[in-house]
Amino acid sequence: MRLTVGRTVAAMGGEVGFDGQHPVTFAPADPPRAGALLVWVDDGDRRVDLAVPPDGSVTVVTVRPVPIAEAVGPLLAVPAGAHPAAVFWAGAAREALHLAARGLVWPAVTAGGHRTWRIGPYGPADATRWRLRKNRSPGGGRSGEHGRLPLL
Repeated sequence: MRLTVGRTVAAMGGEVGFDGQHPVTFAPADPPRAGALLVWVDDGDRRVDLAVPPDGSVTVVTVRPVPIAEAVGPLLAVPAGAHPAAVFWAGAAREALHLAARGLVWPAVTAGGHRTWRIGPYGPADATRWRLRKNRSPGGGRSGEHGRLPLL
């Protein structure tokens, strides 16, 4: 699947500028709450090197970083017909919130020594849903830590 850079972004949620119609990539950070969605737009304020499918070649992409805390609301509003990467991350956000609402969070410390929250303990059905979601990730939508449940 070839991802392309969108031409415009209609502002949604004030300063966020994320409408779900453009490719997005998650940029992890330590602590994870400092991560961001990188919305691929021509008028973005940052240029990043990303490996894109199908061959993993490195491409310079202009992006607008959206802090993950600001992206959650717009992600929950992404419609099913939006860009596949936006739909993927919207589903991941919904699943993470579902697990948190069930009380499946516990305190943890990141590799960098930051206090955070980890999802768990989770059952086999939860693990299967995350594994299936990871395997359905569209090109360009995956973060750097494949196969791990996210820290919040």
